[in-house]
Amino acid sequence: KMYSYRPPQGNAATKALTFGTFAIALILFLSPAAKLPYAGALQTLGLVFAMAGIMLCTRYLMTGYVYALEQNGECIDLVITEEKGKARRTVCRLSVNGATLTHSGKLPITEKKRKTYNYCPAAFDKNARWFFSPEAENEAVKLSVCDELLLALLSAGANYIDEE
Repeated sequence: KMYSYRPPQGNAATKALTFGTFAIALILFLSPAAKLPYAGALQTLGLVFAMAGIMLCTRYLMTGYVYALEQNGECIDLVITEEKGKARRTVCRLSVNGATLTHSGKLPITEKKRKTYNYCPAAFDKNARWFFSPEAENEAVKLSVCDELLLALLSAGANYIDEE
């Protein structure tokens, strides 16, 4: 490995959203105790909020990513590994040579038809950037690039495009 970086997991907005979702679920589950009308419907809605909270928690608070740059012959590859507890698996491997990197997390209008993969460990990530590799013509990868060295290494083999 040339370089590896682990972006911080779950920003404050993600944690607040997850906590809020669970809080709403709890309040809705307890609605029969307050003798509210339609208590069954409110409990069902509480179940929906609980499922959403579980999804947010497992996706953003319990899942981390490691971005690694590896030499592969004459090319440099970006290898993304997903970590859930002790389990690790490689979810993405793309060449950096000739790739394109956006300035922000907004997907350019010209790229909207691509299949997207989000490997940011936090929702509402202000350091998110889109990465397009020439070897995956119909795919776009969203990364959390808040490390200056990683950005410099990615930029060495990639071009920049504006989203506007």
